[in-house]
Formats: sequence, C-alpha cells, structure tokens
Amino acid sequence: MKQPLQHVLAALALAGFSRAAQTLDVTNQAAILAAAKAATPYLKKHFDGSVGGVLNNNGIGAWLEQYGVKRYVVQWHESGMYWDLFYTYYSYTGDGQYNAWVDKNVQLALGDYNGQMGFLDQMSAISGRWNDDIGWWGIAMISAAEGSIGGIVAPGDISEGHNPKYVDVGGATHSQMFENWDTGCGGGIFWARDRSAKSESDRYYKSAITNAQHVEMSARLMVLTGDTKYQTSFDQVYDWTMTHLADQATYAVYDGLDNRSCMKDAKQYSYYSGELLAGLAIMYKATQTQKYLDEANKHFLHISSAFTRNSILYDPQCDLEKCKQPTGFLWAIYKSFSVFYEVASADNKAQITSIMQASANDVFKNCDSDWNCIRQLSADTDFTLWDGTNVRDQFETVAMLNSLAIMSGAKITQRKQDTTPAPATPAASAKKEDTGSKTLMYAGIGGGVGLLILIAAISVCYSRGKKRSKEQREHELSRRIHDDATLNRTRVGRNEDLLAAGSPMNVQRNGSLKHDASLHEQTWQKEYDQRPPQQYQPQQFQYQQQQQQQFQPHQPYGQQAYGQQQFQPQQFQGQQFQGQQYQFQGQTQQFQQQQPPPQQPQQPQQPHQEYAYAPRG
Repeated sequence: MKQPLQHVLAALALAGFSRAAQTLDVTNQAAILAAAKAATPYLKKHFDGSVGGVLNNNGIGAWLEQYGVKRYVVQWHESGMYWDLFYTYYSYTGDGQYNAWVDKNVQLALGDYNGQMGFLDQMSAISGRWNDDIGWWGIAMISAAEGSIGGIVAPGDISEGHNPKYVDVGGATHSQMFENWDTGCGGGIFWARDRSAKSESDRYYKSAITNAQHVEMSARLMVLTGDTKYQTSFDQVYDWTMTHLADQATYAVYDGLDNRSCMKDAKQYSYYSGELLAGLAIMYKATQTQKYLDEANKHFLHISSAFTRNSILYDPQCDLEKCKQPTGFLWAIYKSFSVFYEVASADNKAQITSIMQASANDVFKNCDSDWNCIRQLSADTDFTLWDGTNVRDQFETVAMLNSLAIMSGAKITQRKQDTTPAPATPAASAKKEDTGSKTLMYAGIGGGVGLLILIAAISVCYSRGKKRSKEQREHELSRRIHDDATLNRTRVGRNEDLLAAGSPMNVQRNGSLKHDASLHEQTWQKEYDQRPPQQYQPQQFQYQQQQQQQFQPHQPYGQQAYGQQQFQPQQFQGQQFQGQQYQFQGQTQQFQQQQPPPQQPQQPQQPHQEYAYAPRG
C-alpha cells in the first residue's frame, strides 16, 4: 500500500502545479462575462513590465516589437489589435477600469495628432507602417467610438493637439488608406504606403487584407456617422476585391496581386475572409439591403468549409509554412462570427455555435482556474518575451471571449466617458511637450523643483538687475547642470527604446522630427562628453523654447530640418550610419557606429539594426 500511496501523492502534487483546461458553455452569457472579467487583467499584466532589464513596451504606446533583427516580441500592428481588445471589452461590459491606461498609451502612439504625427504621419509610412498595419489601429479607434458618446482620446489628460475624437482618428486612417488606391488592375488599395519602397514586390503589391479592412471600416464608420460616402467606398472596394482577388464560385479570397502584371498570389489566410464577412453583416444590419446578406452567407459557407478541421477554426496555410502561435489570423473570424450571428439564419446560427464551441475549447485548453492562459515557452521562442512568456496567448483568449459575449447577446453600448486621469505608469509618465504646455522631464521631480523654477523665472523677469548671493548662483548652476545631464540621458535612453521597438524613425512628442535613433544617440552623447565643466557659467544658462517643427504629411523624406541641420535626402535615405561620411551644411563629419557590448546570457541586448518588417504570420 505504501508504494501506490506515494504515487498518488506525487500525482496530486504535480496536478497542483499544472494547468487544468478551462471549459465554457458558449451559450451561457453570465459565464462568458465572468470569464472575460477574469481574463482581462492578465491581458494587461505584462505590458508595463520588463524582462532582463528591458521594458516590454517601447515607451510610445506599443509593445516592444523586437529584441534584435531576428527576434520578435509583439509586432506593431498587433499592438493596435491589443488596444482594440480593451475597447471592445468596455463597449459591452461598461467596465472602464482600463480605459484611462489604454487611452494614455494610444495618446502616446498618436503623438501630435493635429500635426499629423504618430502612426499617421508620412515618416511612419516609409519606415514600414503600412496600410494593413495602421488599419488595425484605426479599427481600434472605431471600437472605442462605438463604446463612448462623442469619445475623445485620453479625456483625463487634456493637452492641445493630443485629444482627437476616436471617430475622427478612425476616419482619418480610413482616408489615408484610400489615398493608396489607383486604377491599375481595375483599382485596389496598395499594401505599402510608400510608392518608393525598396522592394518592388512590396511597392506594387495590393493585398487582400488591406482592402478587406477598409471594407469593414467603411461599414462601421457609416453606422457611427450616418455618412453615406462610406457606403459608396464600401461598395467600391468590396466589388474590386471580389472581382480581382476572389474565386467567384467558391468565394475563396487570395492574398493579393502584383499591380504590374495583375497576377494573383494564391495563398489564402482566414483573416481577410473574416474582415469581409464582418463588414457585410454590419452593412446589412444598417441598410437591410439583401445583397449584403447574400454575400455574407457565401463567405460564411467558404469559411466554415475551408478554415475548420474537426469543427475547430484553423489556417491551412500554416500547415505549409511556419506560423507564430497563436497566429492572430483567427481573431478576425471570431469577430465576424459574433456580428454575423445576429443576422444569420437558424441553420447558420447552429453551425456558428458548434464551430465556436469547439474552437473555444481549443483556445481555452491552456487556461488555469484564474483565466491566465499565458504559456511559458522555451526562452528562444520567437514572438515571446525574452524569457519565453507568450503574452499573445492572452490576446487569443480575450478575442474569443469578446466575440462569445457579443454572440450571446451582450449589447455594445455608448457611454459617457470618465475623465479621471490615468494612474502613473512607465508609459503614461513618458516625456511629452505640447505647443501650449510643457510636461515634466521625468517621473519623480517634485513640486519643490517646480517652485524653484517659478522663483527663478520671476527673478529673471522682475529682478534681473539684482545680484544673487554666491550660494544661490551655485545652487542654480548645480540644478541646471543636473537637468542638462538628465535631458541627455533621457534622449539617449529613448533612442535605445526606439531601436528596441524596431523602428529607426519616430517623432518626438513636441512635434519635431525624430531622425535616425543611432545617429541622434551618437551626436548627443558626443556633445555631452566634450563639454567642459567650466563652460557652465550661471550667466550663460537661459531656458530656450525649441522651435516646434511640424512635419508636412507629404513632404519627401530628407527635406525636413532637424534643429538647424538640414539632412540631404540623397545622402541619408535607407542608409546605415556605419563609418560613412555625410554632409551637414557643407561640413564633413565622420560617424562610427558604436559596437554593441558582448551579449550577456541573462538579459537581451538592445538592438542597433534598422527596422526590419516582420514576415507575415
């Protein structure tokens, strides 16, 4: 009896440390809502954390995108999808505990919206933020608008140019995507936003996902605004997609085409079929036009036959190529089923329920009793945190729960916004300067320093002729040297974060252009290191307001002045700063790229490579 008892005890102990798969009746709304409430804190948990001394986010409203050129974390477009999960959760629950935090990060990502900065500016277009990428962020803004009455970004943090209406950002994204429509091959929206993209295959590609996203956005914007121009664009883009990218007999939708030859890429992924189905269901519900429902039924038939195995949703293309897990493709399918369910026939409703039940069981198999579904994978697994924490598992779980809740009858409701400021977080306390106000340089500076600055300003304005005591001058000198050193450390650290995020180009929150992060880091560090201490005489210190430089949305790269130096486009565009000579107002300077220190096994090394657009899937 002793040996069997030991085996039983060992088994019980092991069970205590293992996950027991969650099960959920997809028709039980109360159980679904309880699960969504339990799962959402784990969706937020890791964003503001760090692994190996490296933050999990990029400091400007998105997850860290990559540790190095070949090690991805969460791709930038999926950060847009990530915020959409929170906005959708709020829209049907009214649980607004995450809203201020989400809005603060979206505000950082948008930057100076009035100046067309952030992810909608032209600089982001040439650095790899393509139409399908900004499309996911635009869809998130539409979800936010659907859950709020006249909602604005970050109502608890009012700052000139940084609080646009959600619906306006969604509409602007929709418009910017359509700017890349042309008449080649009968029409269609290009995948890339840069018509001079280095890769010709990228430059001329018109992707199904970009056009499918635009279709869904058109339907939802028409409902939100009542403007029939969105129905016109819906019909135009949908008709082109089905004529040029789809099999008219099966309703299979192909990945895209080359605008030079009009030849289609035969690959098929589920998410563009999902986006089209969602748009059609929404448009039918809004207009009661039968053709939209007829088309929706055909897409559902194709999805249910082509993208299920044993009633579980999956992507067959991932049997042929290595896809990240979860793929993220199915999130659009979950959403489309939830909105199609309301207008579907009884037979289709039954089939949707069967597919979603089997798929939910599969998605929830790694969830513990608290609805934490994040797996701990091998530390070298791509698309995870440095230690193998697979945060995207929770994206999949909440995407499924959101869809099940809406499918079960939970109503999306517009509510009045809460204007309570967001609590301090690493992202929320990031430095940002506006045209009409100046925020503190870093978290932790107290009111005493602010009072000191005020006293100093009054002294300069009204008592300039008064002689300060030796002690006052020394104190002022010490403070300003400290501020100057902090400014340099902040800028250098911020550029390292930008490189870690995988994008060499982003904009400062004061609206001026942030050029190549590696060059900027070297320039500031060199200036700081070479300034002798005796240079800092009290009479030499004057606070100077930097001239705000607005980037013109369609100004060619390289023609924007940074500070007082003009960067020549032919000399900088697409080049690595590795020992090459460049002209700054006629002066030749030599820049040597700093070699990164040897990589330590216990923590990731900050990348110093140019942004490389991650492969699909």
